[in-house]
Amino acid sequence: MEVMLALLADYANVSQEGKLNVMGVFDRIWAKKFPAVHPEMRLVFRLEGGPAERGTDKVIEVKLLDADGKVLQHLKGQFTVPAESARPTIEIVQILRFATVRFEKPGDYAFHILVGGDEKRRVPFRVEQLPEE
Repeated sequence: MEVMLALLADYANVSQEGKLNVMGVFDRIWAKKFPAVHPEMRLVFRLEGGPAERGTDKVIEVKLLDADGKVLQHLKGQFTVPAESARPTIEIVQILRFATVRFEKPGDYAFHILVGGDEKRRVPFRVEQLPEE
């Protein structure tokens, strides 16, 4: 499985027709003071697997790390790649909602997406302090 698309957004969903709708894509969060709490964001990513992966079980992990490598959030789950598809590749869209994420200080952060223990994609973003008025 490969991660073909990964981003942060304010909101995302998948329509009845299978279209991925994404609103408010960003890579920077502004805060008045620290520690700061970001009310809500979504990590959106699309996994793509080939024919040989059909019907196999996969372990997926998402880790939010700060610039020092400290893990702030860690999600882990397992899924089975669908065995049937009208297309040669299998696509799986994931939309993960993160609420009230606390940032102790400004700096660089990133979501790391791992499949089977291998990092497939990193989604970096920056948290910055608003300038004094």
